[in-house]
Amino acid sequence: MHLIPETAVIALDAEGARPGTTIDMNRKSAFLHMTVNADAVVSGVSDDMTASGIRMSGSVDARMSRGENTSNWKFRFIQLVVNLQSYFAYAGISSADGYMEIRLDIPPAIPREKQYDFLLDADPKFYGADVMPFTNNRDHFVFPKMSGSGSEVAGISTIVANMYDAPSSRFNLAFQNKRTHKVNLLRMVSVYKLFLTAFVMRDERSMKIEPLAFVPWILRWEMRYGWQQDQCMATSVGGKFDFGTSSRSIAPAAQFLGMKADYLLEKIKNPTMNPDDTANEVDRKAHRHLDQDNTPNVQYWDEWANSTQF
Repeated sequence: MHLIPETAVIALDAEGARPGTTIDMNRKSAFLHMTVNADAVVSGVSDDMTASGIRMSGSVDARMSRGENTSNWKFRFIQLVVNLQSYFAYAGISSADGYMEIRLDIPPAIPREKQYDFLLDADPKFYGADVMPFTNNRDHFVFPKMSGSGSEVAGISTIVANMYDAPSSRFNLAFQNKRTHKVNLLRMVSVYKLFLTAFVMRDERSMKIEPLAFVPWILRWEMRYGWQQDQCMATSVGGKFDFGTSSRSIAPAAQFLGMKADYLLEKIKNPTMNPDDTANEVDRKAHRHLDQDNTPNVQYWDEWANSTQF
């Protein structure tokens, strides 16, 4: 098999997708998600295709002899993500109830060496241990290469891999303020992440990874919440979802993200195989950090900074 590398491309489909939020009063939780297939995310659907708000397809052409197959290679996606901000503000009904702020993007909730670092976006707890270092373990497909007129191109096949992503987060609608001992309600959320998605080929004999195409993207949620008679509602829904174009070189993607190309490329070609170092596991541990007493990731105040703060 001989790849035709200049044909490699990632097609991204995110039509209608934008940052959104859902409040579930029964579960006393709020969710951040993409607006596409949000109901599936909130209900906990385990199928990533059904819950996806972002769909990607990577393809590359290859010259293949009769009877040749791709069993010695895997065509998959590797994705990196950096958490630039995870900020949550809670406040009581009145100023005397106080307010509190939660930061899940700084130490000690996040290990200092991982703060603002691009981490592998893989989840072996969801897909199984053999998914590492890929985003999913779906097999690639091989199709005959078709010409513009609809006829097969002799000796050339198209290899395709698919990926489905549903960026989301769940968090409490209320916490007790440990200074005032009053309930503080969710008022504001700001979450900001950068992603780099790479369509790759791995030689299963040498385990060498060859990146084929890259797409960078940005996702930011900016949400405000109001309360009336014990009911929560989103009063302001904003943020940003933007993505660059597919490129064979990592340079345009690195420029889009404001990062050094060599730094990102090294993480794609030699990804961690330790599940504890994945972005998903680091995020889980950060949320569990909230259960610790006197964690500096949670700050409490006796009263609002001013009468119009919330």
